[in-house]
Amino acid sequence: MGSQLLFHMACLRFVATINGRSAYKRGHMSTKARKPINDSSKLGLRVLCVDDAEPALSLRALILETKGYAVTTSDNALEVAETFENGKFDLAVLDYEMPAMNGCQLAERLKTACPELKVILYTGASYVARHDLPFIDAMVDKSDGVEELLAAIETFSAAMGTEHQLCST
Repeated sequence: MGSQLLFHMACLRFVATINGRSAYKRGHMSTKARKPINDSSKLGLRVLCVDDAEPALSLRALILETKGYAVTTSDNALEVAETFENGKFDLAVLDYEMPAMNGCQLAERLKTACPELKVILYTGASYVARHDLPFIDAMVDKSDGVEELLAAIETFSAAMGTEHQLCST
């Protein structure tokens, strides 16, 4: 685990040096989505990523941004639940194990505010009870890698097509 964290931190330093800024601000939702680098077909698809693991969250946001998604991040599920009405998102990628509120509880709050929102639970948890999943549209195990997450996002992106509606409450 320690070597993985060091690798992620090294990648983030490298990326921050290339881009001249960090994609993540501790404790606050970062809405500074960069202009997508490629794949203009995804322009406008807004992704909310929530995970209490800061280095992984920043790296995930960078990967999604390079794939053409507009990404907003937060390491605070409770803050997202309380301020969600100010955001507009097509899809949320949520970690399961977070302080104060788990990803399934957050998904319930987000889906209550915006039933059209697609939610992917991206987790390393060894077990998630079936009764916790009614507000989850897809679940991807972190051990399957970011490729599986990208495939799940692309599935929703393709299903939404060009005529998707953003959630705004």
